[in-house]
Formats: sequence, C-alpha cells, structure tokens
Amino acid sequence: MDLDNLLENIYEDISFSESELDNLKESTNKFIENELDKINKYLKKSVIDFTKKEIENLKKNKIDLLHKNINTITESVLIKVSEEYDLDKDEVLQNNKPNLLEINNFNTLYSNDNTDKILDLYDTTNEEELIDNNIIQTDNKSEESEKSEESKESKESEEKSRKTVTKIKKPVKLDSTIENDAYKNHLIQQKKCPVFKSGKYCEKTAKHGHYCGYHKKFDT
Repeated sequence: MDLDNLLENIYEDISFSESELDNLKESTNKFIENELDKINKYLKKSVIDFTKKEIENLKKNKIDLLHKNINTITESVLIKVSEEYDLDKDEVLQNNKPNLLEINNFNTLYSNDNTDKILDLYDTTNEEELIDNNIIQTDNKSEESEKSEESKESKESEEKSRKTVTKIKKPVKLDSTIENDAYKNHLIQQKKCPVFKSGKYCEKTAKHGHYCGYHKKFDT
C-alpha cells in the first residue's frame, strides 16, 4: 500500500461521510421529537390537573356565593321581624346564627383585599416556571449528552488516527547488492528464493518453502 492510499484511509477514518451525517441528522430529529413528546405529555397532564382544580374551586365559590346571598336574605327577614315585633335586632340575629348556611372560603375569596376577586385563580407562575425549568434541565442534559458524545467521538477518532499513524513506518531502503536480512525478508514476502550467491540474490519463484527448485536443499 502506497503513501497516498494510507493518507486516504486516515482521512476516511477522521472525517464524516454523507451517510454518517445523515444518521446524525436522523438521530437528532428523533431526539427532538421524543423531547417534544415528553413536553406535550407533561403540558397535557398539567392542563388537565389545573382545569380540574379550577372547576372544583369554581363549584365551591358558587356554593359559597349562594349561601352568602341566602344568609343575607335571612338576616334581612330577621331584622324586619325584630322591627315588627319590637325585638332587639342584635339579639335576634345572634340567636339565629346557627340557622345560617355555612360559608367555607367566602371571607377569603370575596374579600376586598383579594386581588383575584371572585375566583381564587390558580397561580400559573409557578407552573410556567416549572415548565421552563424542566425544559432548561432537558436542554442542559441534552447539551451535556451531546458534549459527552462529541468528546467520546473525538477521543475515539484521535485514538484511531494515532493508531493508524503509528502503523505508518518509514520505508526501509532495500539493498540487493549485499547480503542482508531486510532484502531476504522482502524476497520471502514476495515468494522468491532468498539465497545469496556470487554477489547476488537468486530471486527465482519459490517452489520448496522459501526456495526455488535449485536451492531446495536450504529448505529444512
């Protein structure tokens, strides 16, 4: 293998092919779809839970408001009765307090200090912050995962490149004019007779082990 082929192999080892880039794009798109699906599921559940809670709060508020109005009518009737029969109004109202309907959250829900007024609206700020935090955490995990994967791929690429480069040895200069192991090994690899006689190598095609038919006596 010549140097150009070796360099081409090194380039293929450390570069991204079109198919590898397409696979990376496909895996990234799948990851995005999965993350979006998680967010959608979380949002759907959160919206359902929020709506259920709001409906329950609205029911309670309506009941409280109804009780408040009925109690107001009852108190008005009691006041008129006390006036009609010349009774102590405060005493009549106090004695009839057990007959008033129960109001659970009305004093809190309908107080003037309550900026939400009639409805005790669920504070969506925390919900939004929670969603944002989850998205941020997901993004951070994605970034960390991508960085870890990139670092791993980079290390593997560097290691592979280092191993490949290590394999590239400086070519040994072969000398056929004198007897030497380097040239003998070269002939053996070429399946040629490595016997050196009369100042030159035989170099005939090996038929007996590493030796030609004439020098087969060296095949022990």
